[in-house]
Amino acid sequence: MVVGRAGGLIMVDLTDADLPGAPADAAIRERMIDVPGGRVFATIADTGAGGIPLIALHGGPGFPSYYLETLRAFATERPVILYDQLGCGRSDRPEDESLWTIERFADELETLLEAFGFPAYHLYGHSWGTMLATRYATRHGTARLASIVMSSPALQVDWWEADCQALIDTLPDAHRDVIRRANETGDFELPGYEEAHAAFYGRFVCKRAMSTDHFQRTVGEAGMAVYMKIQGPNEFTVIGDMKGWDFRPELARLDVPVLYLTGAEDEARPNTVAAFASVTPGARMVVIPDAAHLTMLDAAGASNEAIADFLRKIEST
Repeated sequence: MVVGRAGGLIMVDLTDADLPGAPADAAIRERMIDVPGGRVFATIADTGAGGIPLIALHGGPGFPSYYLETLRAFATERPVILYDQLGCGRSDRPEDESLWTIERFADELETLLEAFGFPAYHLYGHSWGTMLATRYATRHGTARLASIVMSSPALQVDWWEADCQALIDTLPDAHRDVIRRANETGDFELPGYEEAHAAFYGRFVCKRAMSTDHFQRTVGEAGMAVYMKIQGPNEFTVIGDMKGWDFRPELARLDVPVLYLTGAEDEARPNTVAAFASVTPGARMVVIPDAAHLTMLDAAGASNEAIADFLRKIEST
């Protein structure tokens, strides 16, 4: 943990050593799995505990699973599967843009699950991964699905954009103004834009762990072609295929236990997440203090504790 001062404030930055990971006795195995459009890279962390596996769906789309390695702490109780969706990280990167649809990504997940052959599993989705988890459940059914963790969900894109704009308004005037000009003109090379963009990320995306390998590898191996096709040039400018998406009708049809998880300073704002929970039958919600969008890095202990409590309660019944 690195502690410093900036503008009279005490700044606390986490290092990789501060973050949880796989237990020492966990075996971590790697696989390349054939899916529609190419091959995806997957890992399974397993101590042989025999619990219901947890499969993690990373965000973006196109930001690979390195930042989710803190979830491997659950290998004390169950296998933990991380994978890089097609087009990013260590998976194949085809150039066919017709592959970048949420339906194909849901089919990709089904193919991966068939390859592992689990009779039951929990899904953890983060950000875009909550869209994918929801579409997977409604497209492929929930017969084997034990639960879903919706972490920092992005499930109504108009609301997402409005929330991001409200957060931009809280930035210093110079940062707010240059972001607005960039969005209006499409010129993201404006003087001061990079600094303003970093300010938004440092407050609402990842407050404490941007310098860690977990974060840097995720950003460094991102699949920007996928991100641009579906999302857009940044977190708050949605010009891709997801423009206008609304998953609330699908949430209302979910018939498995659902936990909503968000950071107190998340761009997935708590009031918006509460609205998703209100239309999801029987859903629970936890807000993680002192965390932004990447709760699994900003507050890994509290985030994992909330998930562990949810999974144990489900499995005890």
